[in-house]
Amino acid sequence: MVSLFLLLFLPFSSARLFHPFHHKYPPQPSLEQVPTYTELWFQEDLDHINRDPGSIDIRALRLNSPYSLPSGPLIVYLGGETPIEWAFNGLGFLTTNLSQYWNCTVYFLEHRYYGESLPKPFTWNYLSTEQVLYDYADIIMQLRPSNDTPVVVTGASYAGMLAAWMRMKYPHVVDGAIASSAPVFMGLDNGSGYFANVTGVLNYYGCSSYVQQAFYYLSILSNQTEYWPQLSSLFHSCSVFKSTSDIEFLNQWLLGGFANVVQFNYPPSWPANATCQYFNVYSHTTSQSAWGWVQTLAASMQVAYNASGTADCFPITGDTLDYTEVWNYQICTEMWCPQGTTNVTDVFPPYPWDPAAMAAACSAAYGVYPRTDWVSINYGMSPLNAQTLKYASNIMFTDGQLDPWLYGCVKSSSNPNIVVKIMQGGAHATDFLYPTSGDTQDIRDTRTQEISLIQTWVNSKAQSPTPTYA
Repeated sequence: MVSLFLLLFLPFSSARLFHPFHHKYPPQPSLEQVPTYTELWFQEDLDHINRDPGSIDIRALRLNSPYSLPSGPLIVYLGGETPIEWAFNGLGFLTTNLSQYWNCTVYFLEHRYYGESLPKPFTWNYLSTEQVLYDYADIIMQLRPSNDTPVVVTGASYAGMLAAWMRMKYPHVVDGAIASSAPVFMGLDNGSGYFANVTGVLNYYGCSSYVQQAFYYLSILSNQTEYWPQLSSLFHSCSVFKSTSDIEFLNQWLLGGFANVVQFNYPPSWPANATCQYFNVYSHTTSQSAWGWVQTLAASMQVAYNASGTADCFPITGDTLDYTEVWNYQICTEMWCPQGTTNVTDVFPPYPWDPAAMAAACSAAYGVYPRTDWVSINYGMSPLNAQTLKYASNIMFTDGQLDPWLYGCVKSSSNPNIVVKIMQGGAHATDFLYPTSGDTQDIRDTRTQEISLIQTWVNSKAQSPTPTYA
């Protein structure tokens, strides 16, 4: 599974920054002709706002498509918090299906500070969504053959948030936006939403109470230091647990595993269901024990972390966990993302959301404090605007009913110019992935609706060309 989308960020009770979970896109299906791209580079001002000196090179990928014509519209994927080729390689609906319509040209734009689009010398000073959106607007204006060329932007997760905001902020550049699994209201949550939804999916597959029981027995065993070597072996840790901090990292690693399989619960393998089967099967054994439940918990992580079956051990302890520093910084500045666990609204060990601890951790790590109301004020993602989005138009929000991020997504709107589609059986940005034989009818219908809506926007642009003046 591929690391595409919004990464989780949970602070320890000691207010240290938590290493976010990384995930992998689903493997690319066997295709007769794998999509290829041409790499382009655009020089942008490092600071669009204050015009401080300096520039940054932003990478773009153009799909090599036999259907593309200069007269066609542009379909532009706005990169998020990963190298842009990850999105290109994983989002097959955009590259192999959507690309066949309207003689369009498909581009993937890389987000500054990710992949190869890095400032040199490195400085945090110019990483903000405002700078990113201006990059995208300027590049799109260079890419489109004329002002009359229809432009539709797309994005998934954080990139979906950017796509929606792009349409709202630059309607003269972008004619429509498809925002898949975009948690634009995540900052309004009390911190319990994500893992409550993870728990809901585990309950959907019948194992949530068993997962809670396994964590209970793990807490008892892990409180006894003499069991740490045995637990290290059981969970295939690359290093032996030697402290309570290592046990905390184990818990967080397990949380990451459950978040992984639920967030990316894609057909045809349905990894959340596969994970639950370990617990459901053990629950029917006649001889159960504390160690049996913990062993089941350990075995279930094979789905999340060892789908290939080639991993000899897992880097569980904190000094070896992989993490994305850039996304951490974004959360510590403007992308406020309350997340925690309670063991009440969810089935996981309690790591309650503590905004004060998070702010202190951000200050210690980067010398900055979160601007918790920035998204609300700057993009209108406020409680007052949450149900209507009355100032927006030509945006389709697609959500997965089984996606943990649903708590922060647009689930309905009374605005007739906003379309909301929730896919039954869908997970995180399922609609943008390569179509498979295991897709539900609702997932297929969502893709059909996306194509129809883009056709409407393209037609509307053709009927209302940019006026010329003498």
